[in-house]
Amino acid sequence: MISVNSYLVVTPDGYILCNDVRHIINSIKPYCYRLNGSQLKNFNALITRHIQRQDWHKPIKKQKYIISKDIYVIKLTTEEIKLFY
Repeated sequence: MISVNSYLVVTPDGYILCNDVRHIINSIKPYCYRLNGSQLKNFNALITRHIQRQDWHKPIKKQKYIISKDIYVIKLTTEEIKLFY
């Protein structure tokens, strides 16, 4: 199965198309404080819950993990994905 860039991560510097939760987390890491093991586990759970709740209109707010401005994770439809290609 071909992976599809179905998530759009909007950061202060631009946007990134992502395939899955792990890709989303790796794209957000440069905007986070240096996290230890337990903080990283909590941060991963925060992102996973955000996606499971489908809070696309709400940002991942600048909390104790994120250094700069709010970051948005948006689920794209097939038609929206075509706009990027």
